[in-house]
Amino acid sequence: KPRHTLQHPPDSSTRRIEGSDIMSAERHLYSRVHTYGAFARFVAERPPLGDVLALGATGQERQSWLGPVSNYVTIDFDLTTKPHAWMDARSLGFQKDSFDCVIMDQLLEHVPRPWHVLSEALHVLRPGGYVLLSSPFLAPMHGRAPKVLDYWRFTPNALHILLTDAGFEGLELGWWGNKTAVHDYMDNLWFGTDEETFNTIMAEEPDSAYAITTWGVAHKPGA
Repeated sequence: KPRHTLQHPPDSSTRRIEGSDIMSAERHLYSRVHTYGAFARFVAERPPLGDVLALGATGQERQSWLGPVSNYVTIDFDLTTKPHAWMDARSLGFQKDSFDCVIMDQLLEHVPRPWHVLSEALHVLRPGGYVLLSSPFLAPMHGRAPKVLDYWRFTPNALHILLTDAGFEGLELGWWGNKTAVHDYMDNLWFGTDEETFNTIMAEEPDSAYAITTWGVAHKPGA
């Protein structure tokens, strides 16, 4: 069986939006408002991205914060997510220096040895290319057994160690959450929450003791 098989051509018709705009259809994803907002600001401050690789195809419709890109490719070992290519993130079948950006959105917690994935990302990134990653922290165990299991939770300090050990530089790390968000997230992760609770969560001050999500941005040394 081939290592990867193209499923359909990439769609690069995304537009840049603020993270809060993703809430229009999926209010239960408030955990990603600040993550995507941070990603959107990071991308907006830099030239348009060229070739982008997303590890994991689930939720690719939420990547509109990227803005226009030359080529957007998703990979996944689960074909039900309709990736552009069938591939395992721990062994990417791309040549060295193939991409300008690698996205790992809510992925690393599902990988037994996440440092292998970061090493692969560094390999396929061009010098100066970026990795953008996010992961849940105070969140229920989740996955799609037996293929997708839940292994890890990462503080910003843990992401710092993983990224620097893999060879990345220029780290920007973040987190978001509060007490109300944690209680609601544990009960309503898959079902959404009512508008009043959502507004309360978004208005409450962030508290690192109740972080429900963490994220990091870094680049490959070079140009």
